[in-house]
Amino acid sequence: MSQRDLTSPVLLKDMAKLSLPLVVSALISQAVLSARPAFVSNSATGLPSFDFLTAASVCILALLFLFYGLRRQVEEAARLLMAGTTLLGTLSGLILWKTWVDSSRAFAGPFYLLATPLGFLGIYSSFRSYYGTLSQRKRSILIIGSLTFLGSLIGTIFSLTFVILLLLALSMVDFFLVESDLLRKSVGEGEYGVMTATTSLPLEKYTVGFGDFAAYSILAASSVRINVFTGIATLVLILIGSLATFRMARARTKAPGLPLPIWLGLLPTVLGLLG
Repeated sequence: MSQRDLTSPVLLKDMAKLSLPLVVSALISQAVLSARPAFVSNSATGLPSFDFLTAASVCILALLFLFYGLRRQVEEAARLLMAGTTLLGTLSGLILWKTWVDSSRAFAGPFYLLATPLGFLGIYSSFRSYYGTLSQRKRSILIIGSLTFLGSLIGTIFSLTFVILLLLALSMVDFFLVESDLLRKSVGEGEYGVMTATTSLPLEKYTVGFGDFAAYSILAASSVRINVFTGIATLVLILIGSLATFRMARARTKAPGLPLPIWLGLLPTVLGLLG
């Protein structure tokens, strides 16, 4: 997270903009879980048939390719990341919708009528985002929607153990990257500014990175698997952690966006599992 404007007294508006998509993520997850509990892992804590080694290898390779791309062509790699996020968000939304339709026995006509046009719209939007032809407002709405659906899918289909470990790992990586300033040192000051401008969501006063927002959505979606009260507590703690991070960014110009919101937000889920 970073601060854009010290004089704009709109912190509450920023918090509202941040909280609304997280509420949507939780509601989407709750709808899918209520309609088809078997869609998720059979155990809240286990990971049946999940290959950690394969997942870790794929993640490491993806990070290496991304880091290599950032060092060679920063702006192109950042725009490619944005386009990929749009495609993944579109696919995630369609998967969640199809799952809900199948399990709830709702009328499937709207899905079969709109799935193909929505898929093509997602592809078209990803191309427009890659070539930078979208306005700032449309770009923000597109990315927020994509990350909301992507986070909802991940938080719903994977076990809570995996989600907790994933979010803890991401928060530690985020802390290391921000505090060590590794990316800025690797790509240079000018290219780093281009990268952060392309891969962050501007609020009224602060900016939130794609990764931060995706992690918040995953946590919000997974928390309702314990119960609704856990979901509410998680949302409140994410916002408290975000507010504290905003305050840190005001004092330091930048601050890691994941550690405080994620560590606080995980408490209700961990306590729910232990209880």
